Amino acid sequence: MNPRQRQGFLLVVIAAAGLVGVFLLIASYVSNVSREVGPMTKVLVLTQSVQPNASVPSTILTEKSVPVKWAPPTALTDPLQTTALVAATVLPAGHYLQQGDLKAPPTLTPERVEIGIYFDPETGLLGQIAAGDLVDIIATYAGDHQTTRNSAQVVVPSVKVLSIGPVTSSAGSTGGLSQAVYFSLTPQDSLKVSYAQSFGHQLRLALVAPGTSGSPVTPHPYQPLP
Repeated sequence: MNPRQRQGFLLVVIAAAGLVGVFLLIASYVSNVSREVGPMTKVLVLTQSVQPNASVPSTILTEKSVPVKWAPPTALTDPLQTTALVAATVLPAGHYLQQGDLKAPPTLTPERVEIGIYFDPETGLLGQIAAGDLVDIIATYAGDHQTTRNSAQVVVPSVKVLSIGPVTSSAGSTGGLSQAVYFSLTPQDSLKVSYAQSFGHQLRLALVAPGTSGSPVTPHPYQPLP
């Protein structure tokens, strides 16, 4: 081996040794980071906010891997843990679901039934109402322009909102969004609302002032002058 060949061989050996050294440094760094971070676990994270007493469907949940030592000790890890439960309070998007965030849905008395109606952002006061609020359910009816005139009336006054579902996409609603609002009604009032939903032109909610007490007064149906 001549001097030039020996020099080239030494350069190759030195370069290989350097690569091995870099590899060992990276491996050591990764090992140190792994020891510091520790084992990983999966947690459930909300992709959108949830209002009190609203359900938490799997469509708004995602799994995220985080170090065990950084995860909440009571974090939920399985979507099945949210089945048949509702939010106990306002849960923001990005929140790690934990025990205590969810509760059993409100129970109904034998004299009440639950009914849900989809509203768009305008007619359903999207973002302005929450579980426990009182609202008037208003229906508008289109007349036949001969024997009946257009009209609007309060179908059921001062109804308590039982829960509110997540915002979903709807092609027929304002802005392409809709939200289910659930009410606790008497069987007779549920029939009134169902009739108005099927045969009325539009259903709309009107928020009742907080602290309103006494028997609700239902105004007479409104009809514009001919």
